[in-house]
Amino acid sequence: MSVLTKSDFYDQAYFTVKGQKGGYCKDSFELSNHWHLNLAKLWFKQLPGDKVNKQILDVGCARGNVVYWLERKFNMNAYGVDVSKWCIENSHCPAKVKYSDISKSVDFDDEKFDFLVCRDVLEHISKKDINKTISEFHRVLKHGGYVALAPRTNRAGKEDKKKSSPNIDPSHVLIKDPWWWVKRIEACHFTWLPRETIKACSTTMAMSYDWDILVFRK
Repeated sequence: MSVLTKSDFYDQAYFTVKGQKGGYCKDSFELSNHWHLNLAKLWFKQLPGDKVNKQILDVGCARGNVVYWLERKFNMNAYGVDVSKWCIENSHCPAKVKYSDISKSVDFDDEKFDFLVCRDVLEHISKKDINKTISEFHRVLKHGGYVALAPRTNRAGKEDKKKSSPNIDPSHVLIKDPWWWVKRIEACHFTWLPRETIKACSTTMAMSYDWDILVFRK
């Protein structure tokens, strides 16, 4: 069973106490922390096509910060899922987020969304469950829809450095390079978009945090 299925691990302490289970602190997921607004802006600007009033799913939404900003600042019809029951119960937009263990299913209808985004989530899924997870992304995305994924890839040795840090997250069980992810996701019937990927990876935010943002189309 992947760590992500254990909702009790992703409790209040995980999201608010730095060094206890991960790297988040008390204010990490407060609305006053506009870091999430900047992330919502990145998704809105980097995903291809017309996005106003379109439906988007944030997978691993935590307390729904990005969902909140995508709706209020960028006029998208945003939803979120997370495995943390604490996050769902303390969401900033409770009507738009729900509990979902994505290693088993994404709790939405087929072909509901125009866009799907997922950052710092896939590394929590065990290798044996990853195909099922990506297939669920494919199921809930409309034909021609776009998905932007940013799994941990150990760029700049970031994950290696954390092994000697008090902020190590033991739930990071699947750290692979970008090409591994591209091949695995393409095997689940997505088409990788190199130009959009390079554009997303070249943003100030992606470079500042050593993210590999991979963009695909269904």
